[in-house]
This record gives sequence, C-alpha cells and structure tokens, in this order.
Amino acid sequence: MSKIRAIALLATGLAVLPAALVHADDIALNIASGLWEITATPTMSGAIPDNLTADQRAKMEAAMGKAMQPRVYRECLTPAKLESGFRQAEGSSCQKTVIANSATDLQTSDQCSDSKGTRQFDVHMQAPTPQTLVGTVNIVATRSGKSLTIHQDLQGKWVASDCGGVDAPQPVN
Repeated sequence: MSKIRAIALLATGLAVLPAALVHADDIALNIASGLWEITATPTMSGAIPDNLTADQRAKMEAAMGKAMQPRVYRECLTPAKLESGFRQAEGSSCQKTVIANSATDLQTSDQCSDSKGTRQFDVHMQAPTPQTLVGTVNIVATRSGKSLTIHQDLQGKWVASDCGGVDAPQPVN
C-alpha cells in the first residue's frame, strides 16, 4: 500500500465512532443502539516525509487535502457490537488510560510504540442525550523523529433503532 493511500485511509477511517470507544465492560456512556449518523471534520498537520520526489509530494498533498474534507458516515451500533467491545488501539505495545467514564462523558488515551515509531490516540466523547454525541479524536504518530497530527471533530446523531441493513460503516457523502 502506498504511503498516500495509508495516510488517506488512516485519516478517513478514524471518523467512525466505534473506533473511539473503549472496551464495552468499561463503557458507561449512555447512547442509544441502532443507526447513527456521524459527521467527522478532520484536520492534519505535521511533517510530510522528506524523501519524496516533487511529483510524489504533490500527489500526497492532494490526497491529504481530499482526505481532510468533512465526511458523514452511517454506522450501526447494536447492543452486540457494544458488548463485544471496541478499541482504538490494540496490542501488547499499547497502553490505554481511561481518564473519564460516565453516562455523559468518556475520555481515553492510548499510547502505542513499535519498531515503526509511536502513536498516541486521545479520545473525548460526550453524550448530552442518548441520541446525540459530540467529541474529538486526536492522533499523533511519530516516526524517525517526525510527527503527524490528525484531529477529528465528531458530531453524531441517532437516526433509528432499525439499522436498515447497514452493518459496516458506510459513507453518506
């Protein structure tokens, strides 16, 4: 997979709400199950690799610009999905810290490291009502001393108790 595609997938894939939730045994966040519509507004900053040709750099910047456009997704959050648990980062090289966990506020931080570098995932989700969510996801990936930061503002609204055949996250736009 090309670097451009990997960055674009990382940026757009982070927009999906379940990626922000901790293991279900730990979830106190009171959200309704069913079909949700999530709007993600990303921004990215940081270093583009130095070893790119002018053409590669231009293509990467274009791909990053496209990936950074606001996106709307539909996601089915069923009780089974919530019970199975969701993790932002997994593996023995990751350490999760739950900072806040209540019916209306969930805040976590994951710190991961491997031979490729380090990654920090900071998630803050708020559920003012069981049918609404607002939050942020911040990711800082460091490799060879250079950092790339991705920030996502998320807004979610519950659409229906019936998911209407939506299983995996589906882009609306």
